[in-house]
Amino acid sequence: MKSIVLTSTQYRDDSYMLNLFTESAEVVSVSVSVRGRSSKVKRGYLMPLTLLDVEFRGKENAKVRYLSDCRVYRVNSDLTLNPMKMLVSQFLAEMIWRTFRYGGGDGRVFDFIEKSIIEFDELREGVQDWHLLFLIRMMHFIGIMPDLSDYSDGCVIDVSEGKAVRYGFGEVLDSEMTGCLVKMMRDVDFRLSGRERSRMVDFIVRYYQVHLEGFGEAKSLEVLRSLAR
Repeated sequence: MKSIVLTSTQYRDDSYMLNLFTESAEVVSVSVSVRGRSSKVKRGYLMPLTLLDVEFRGKENAKVRYLSDCRVYRVNSDLTLNPMKMLVSQFLAEMIWRTFRYGGGDGRVFDFIEKSIIEFDELREGVQDWHLLFLIRMMHFIGIMPDLSDYSDGCVIDVSEGKAVRYGFGEVLDSEMTGCLVKMMRDVDFRLSGRERSRMVDFIVRYYQVHLEGFGEAKSLEVLRSLAR
């Protein structure tokens, strides 16, 4: 089964708990050992967004699963060497985990994420804004994409309502940044300034928090903000 590594937590010297996003759009917790040459899981497999082909053993409804086989089916060469991409990968993996840890996905979203990871690994230009476009596009697959059908210059996005309005009375994305969001959605070559990038990632995380119950705080966000400065 195709799977994407989201998080890894060490709980003994050579033992880790992995959260995998599988092609059935489920987050599965897996206990693995990286001890010795005979181990099916190598330390390199623990990197966020690693693409694995795995076979589970044990009961399907078990809280923690174990692996009977595991291999990397596509090597992410640049994601493991480029420091900026490594930080972005950590952030995106956490965002994917927080989005789907309680379910709500399907096979289409796995295909989208898998193709996006490969695209990001091969990307050489526009790296700084790519993660924002990815998270905006993923909104479509989980049904929370802001409704911009009534957008015109000067509109703002009402965060809780999830749509463009002329006047917002609650939490809103201001007209300047709403304009940036519209341009990003319509023009893949549009580039944000460092200030705009920082504000956009804050908005996107907040939007996910408002529209996905139990989303929580993105712990890797502060590290990612350093890229926007």
